[in-house]
Amino acid sequence: MKRRLLNIFIVIASSVILVVLAFSANGLDEMLNFIKNINYSWIVAGFFCIFLYWCTDALVIQTVMAALYERRTFTNLLKVTLIGQFFNSITPFATGGPPAQVFAMQKMGISGGHAASALIIKSVSYQMTVFIYTLMSYIFKGNLFVQKINNFSALFFAGSLANLMMILFYGLFIYKRSAAEKLISLCLKIVSRIKIVSSPDKIKRKLDIELERFSDGAAVLRNKFDMLIRVFTLQLVQLTFLYAVPYFIKLAVEPGYINIGDMIAAQSFVTMISSFVPLPGSIGGAEGISYVFFGVFFSKNILFHVILIWRLITYYSNIVIGGVVSVTASGKLVKPAH
Repeated sequence: MKRRLLNIFIVIASSVILVVLAFSANGLDEMLNFIKNINYSWIVAGFFCIFLYWCTDALVIQTVMAALYERRTFTNLLKVTLIGQFFNSITPFATGGPPAQVFAMQKMGISGGHAASALIIKSVSYQMTVFIYTLMSYIFKGNLFVQKINNFSALFFAGSLANLMMILFYGLFIYKRSAAEKLISLCLKIVSRIKIVSSPDKIKRKLDIELERFSDGAAVLRNKFDMLIRVFTLQLVQLTFLYAVPYFIKLAVEPGYINIGDMIAAQSFVTMISSFVPLPGSIGGAEGISYVFFGVFFSKNILFHVILIWRLITYYSNIVIGGVVSVTASGKLVKPAH
């Protein structure tokens, strides 16, 4: 509970700091003038991109669950997505989302093992899609950022390495159950020694049961190559919706020609590099990294304003909408008739 309150405090504090920076960058009058001259139709387009991002995520879950013969309505799985987005946003490294989603899916009548299998498969595919998308951005658009940003290649390779390590970690649970069991045992020994948990043996027994269920589900999923291709394709589309948001912000605040491919590439780098900042929602890191990359396209005098709008669309919307769904969905995620 204390840790959750600390995470919420960090989110609120960082939000206040960002707002203060945005208002103080050029004074209140300039900020009000900036707000007055925004083309809000493009801001709405940015929010619509995030809505489509959520919808595509729900389609990914639905696709994976169908491969496990667990068919659920799109509406319920959209709620599962939003619950995950909320808890991802208020926990470091987005670790809170999957457990909350497993719980929500169990309330729909899906076994915990199948739910965990689906979410891990989705996470592995998502990390791989982020890596491939960003690699393509580096190949086709890297020269632009090498010229504009100091140490750009170092940032890219550091983010790529962290991303690959995450993919290998997930892959361990899919293809090497014995290694996963050893890793879990090691982690439990460490946390028991520093007295984070009081009964590691009890937790280990529960995890063994869930790992057995997960292994059964993963065995089914890893042999469904056509399903994995569909998931990968959907996630390419999903990331494109997310990565297009800065382009619409640019149209809203500084009209004129801009190459959408350049903006999408910048967002892809920001997403991959900032995702490994160990704070809820990559707070601090996301703003700092976006300041560097968005500075290539936006005027310096409005850059803090732009970052505030970008975070409102891509981050705080997850907290607001996902939080509302997390509260109101309680007791309503029920198993539908097949």
